[in-house]
Amino acid sequence: SPITAIMLRRFGAGPPRRHVPGVPGALTSPPPGHTRTSPMRLGRAMIQEKLVLVTLVNHPGLFDEVGEALGMVPFADGPLEEMRQVLLACFADDALVDSGLDAAALCRHLSSTGYEPILSNLLSKAVLDHAAFARADASLEEARRGWWVTWRHLHGKHLRAELREAELALVKDTSETNLARVVALRREVLEAGLGGDDDDDGGAAFG
Repeated sequence: SPITAIMLRRFGAGPPRRHVPGVPGALTSPPPGHTRTSPMRLGRAMIQEKLVLVTLVNHPGLFDEVGEALGMVPFADGPLEEMRQVLLACFADDALVDSGLDAAALCRHLSSTGYEPILSNLLSKAVLDHAAFARADASLEEARRGWWVTWRHLHGKHLRAELREAELALVKDTSETNLARVVALRREVLEAGLGGDDDDDGGAAFG
């Protein structure tokens, strides 16, 4: 492909490594002035986003383990992205957490601060029927396993979307910055084991 040819001319068989997989930085960040396109709102992706959120609503004890990962993968603009940001803010609020932030307390807080509509949607049978691990009666270990499986699918979609945009930018402008970003993102995709396409569910824990 044209992109592969560009990379081989510049780097041969030894492209530079990325600094820290999964953390945006100098190599993988878009160039100045770049506008990122919104990810496609496929039904599967939207359900995965809802499951990532509702699992934390029902099992807030997971946040210490998964909070950093939740902050790494933005959703498309809309109510789900807003709720992602709200949950991150809730768990960063020491006073709120210290007051005893179990599932019931978190739901009361979200309802009292204007998020009752999206909360009701997340807790609906239509969402929870997709995955037993997200339900309140699931064990913490079941919730943990299901959350990570679902997050990895979202993370993979996000990385592949970033890579496609970076490759298009490189075709238009073969600058060192654009090339380095493509190389870094390709390496991260490989290191994350994301060889399949966006529609490969890879055995996600649904049902």
